[in-house]
Amino acid sequence: MHNYEPHHLEQAVDLLAGSRIDWQSVTDGPITLSQVPEAFHRSAGEGMRRVVDLSES
Repeated sequence: MHNYEPHHLEQAVDLLAGSRIDWQSVTDGPITLSQVPEAFHRSAGEGMRRVVDLSES
C-alpha cells in the first residue's frame, strides 16, 4: 500500500460502515467460479467495473 498510515484503515472502515454507498449501484451480483474467466475477458470497450460518482448529492 502506498504511503500507508494507520488512520487510512480507519477512514476506509468509516466510509464502508457509513452506509453512504448504494452498493447495488456500484457492484454487480455474485458470480460463480465458472463465470470468472468470462468476467475477465470482456470486449475492449466494456470495463469490468462500473464507474460511479460517490460524491454526495
